[in-house]
Amino acid sequence: MQEPFEIYPYRPDKAMSPKPDQGRRLFFYQGLLWFWRQWTQPKGLLCTGLAFLLGRAVVAGELAPFGLACMAVVVSRYRYLTLPVFLALLLGQASAGLTGSLWLNGMVYLSLVAVFPALAGWGEGALPLGVFTALWSFGVKAGFLLVTQASLFYDFLRVGLEAIIAGTVVPPLLLLWKGIHQGKTDFGKCQEEMASIVILAFALLLSLNVSVYGYNLSVVVSKYLIMLAALRGAGWGAVFGAGCGLVPGIASLNGLLLSGLYAISGMLAGFLKTWGKLGLILGFFCGNLLYGFYFSDEAVLVDFLKTSGVAAALVLVTPKGFMQNLVNRWLAEEKDLPPPVIKQVEERLDRFAHLFEQLAAYYEQGCAALEQEPAWDKLLHETYREVCQSCSLARFCWERDGRQSYLRLLAWAKKIAAEEIKDPVAALPAELKNGCIKPEELALALSKLLAMEQVDAYWKQQLTRSRKGVATQLAVVAKALAAAKKNLQVNRTKQRDLEEVLQQELEDGGFRPRQVEVWGDPEGELEMFLQLPACQIRKGNCIRRISQCLSRALDCTVALREYECPAAGEEEHCRFHFLTVSGLMPDIGLAQLPKEPEEVSGDAVLVAPLGKNRWCFILSDGMGSGAAARQESQTVVELLENLLALEFDLAEAVRMVNGLLMLNGEERFATVDLFILDLEQKQLEFVKIGAMPSLLVQSGQCRVLESHSPPVGIVDEINIETVSLQLEPGTVLVMATDGIWQGAPQEQEEGWLPAFVQGIWQLEAAAVAQKIIEHGLILHGGEPQDDLTVLVIKLQQG
Repeated sequence: MQEPFEIYPYRPDKAMSPKPDQGRRLFFYQGLLWFWRQWTQPKGLLCTGLAFLLGRAVVAGELAPFGLACMAVVVSRYRYLTLPVFLALLLGQASAGLTGSLWLNGMVYLSLVAVFPALAGWGEGALPLGVFTALWSFGVKAGFLLVTQASLFYDFLRVGLEAIIAGTVVPPLLLLWKGIHQGKTDFGKCQEEMASIVILAFALLLSLNVSVYGYNLSVVVSKYLIMLAALRGAGWGAVFGAGCGLVPGIASLNGLLLSGLYAISGMLAGFLKTWGKLGLILGFFCGNLLYGFYFSDEAVLVDFLKTSGVAAALVLVTPKGFMQNLVNRWLAEEKDLPPPVIKQVEERLDRFAHLFEQLAAYYEQGCAALEQEPAWDKLLHETYREVCQSCSLARFCWERDGRQSYLRLLAWAKKIAAEEIKDPVAALPAELKNGCIKPEELALALSKLLAMEQVDAYWKQQLTRSRKGVATQLAVVAKALAAAKKNLQVNRTKQRDLEEVLQQELEDGGFRPRQVEVWGDPEGELEMFLQLPACQIRKGNCIRRISQCLSRALDCTVALREYECPAAGEEEHCRFHFLTVSGLMPDIGLAQLPKEPEEVSGDAVLVAPLGKNRWCFILSDGMGSGAAARQESQTVVELLENLLALEFDLAEAVRMVNGLLMLNGEERFATVDLFILDLEQKQLEFVKIGAMPSLLVQSGQCRVLESHSPPVGIVDEINIETVSLQLEPGTVLVMATDGIWQGAPQEQEEGWLPAFVQGIWQLEAAAVAQKIIEHGLILHGGEPQDDLTVLVIKLQQG
């Protein structure tokens, strides 16, 4: 039996419930802990540090407008930082010597803290906040002056000037504080953000107006910044010099003439920046000497040069890459096209490229449909309708034995079409010969329909070829547009300072350049576009002299990418496109002789830099000799060059050229001997289409490079095989046409070239090419019976 139980009512223990005082104390500690965490975060510490420096930024020895603006921004937007910023501002002003007005500024700061909660959103915008700050500051300080002491008009003017400066500084400081709290990594891209950075830098320079071991930090930092700005040019150096020269004058209301002298120093430093850091320092010190001549005071000049020396030492110890990155980040060159326009161009190019890709795919599908086998069913049906349908035995041949009759007639038609039999009756199958009463009529009808089908197939083939050619052209256009978009996206900078240097160097070399443009990275690859007045000879004889001028000015090797030297009476300007080359250029030798009695060779040669330390070598042999062969081979070379410049790979470029040549319709062709040399990777990639073998000499061993593909322009589809090889310094590549390899036609001296090259490969490339041509001419009996062309490329040692 269960024992009876009792119920005890629950009574809470009074000792368990917290007292009201303890709850309030816990809430206070938690709030204080939260504030402490916010204050000690990196953003909070940065804002507090900036507040201390802004408090030290004193104008005219007694005005602190930056501290007032800083307090207004913090109280209106970031109230949790009010206490540390308030203390930092007062501490900064005390360290700057504003002890007399410290308590008055503190009172204004506290009044801002008290009044802002009652504004009910009136000061939400940057401009209203700046206006309110100016009015409130002037009202509080002017009212205090009226109440406490007999004030002069100058006192009210001073208070009004401080209030106006503070109100003006509020919007940029608000933007700067917002960027800090949002953690923007690209802060400074727009003009408003850049203006806020400039104002902050100006205030920080004012805050550094303190002497350490007899050196004024503000002056030293100002001169350092002027020399950094001079890296961008004389204009930037002068602008920064004028701005930084205002700092000591504004700080003490004397020495405002330093602005002009700093501007001159920055300008001279910018003029001599092409000499590197030493040029910057030399130009800046030249401006310093003007300062000494103006004052005619040795002590003042020595003190001025001491601070300049410290700034120059800082420039020397600062890494060049860091200086250049800093200048490029904050003093970026102006864009030749605004970003919205570039974006629109990119989108248009992308759409056009996609459109042409779709059109190319459409034409390719049409080609596949046209390449279907002949419609035998239709042909046999027409034969039945013309001959068999009216025959008395049609009932037996096609109703009773229809399957067998169809197969016999199909075999007969295919045999006639395949073997091109002129007498179809003689090839009539025995079954049809025994059972058919109209063999002659059947053979005549079948021959006629087959002839019509052959004509139709011929024109289908021509249409297919044309459609493939159109598809090839559309694909090329699509690829070109995609490459144009890619080049547009590359962040290329116009080097205006180098343009001035090259302009001067070319003028010293006797040229009168009409236009000089330099694009790229001074530490990487540069592209130079020149336009010069056309000379009377107009044969490109000035290329070597121009290259020497450019190499001397840039202190590096340059290579000609392309040039246009017009014929007399056409244009009045020559155009040149050069590239800088890192490292050593390959040693190149070319020798060529046309077949007698032709004036031009049917072989075309191209040597061109592709950029990124890559080189292209093309040798093409047109069918036959003379001008016609030269036109064919030159077309192949130019097409390949343009396609490779658009970043087509080797196989793709050759396939495109073959498709375009097939559109010609004439029985003409050209060989392709194409090599791509990558000097950085020490790699050689090549493709041979109908070309003669080439020779590769490495470590004294001669290797034959060959391929067995037919020339371009013969068949629609060609088998393209690309080969890649690793190279070593001193490697020699010899490219030659069949006239070199075979000797005179009646002699057939094939196979002599490897042994001959084995004995002369250590000579310079030009000498190797010349000796090969001379020996080839001997094999031809002293008079070339075919076009002779040899191209030698040698990788230089080191």
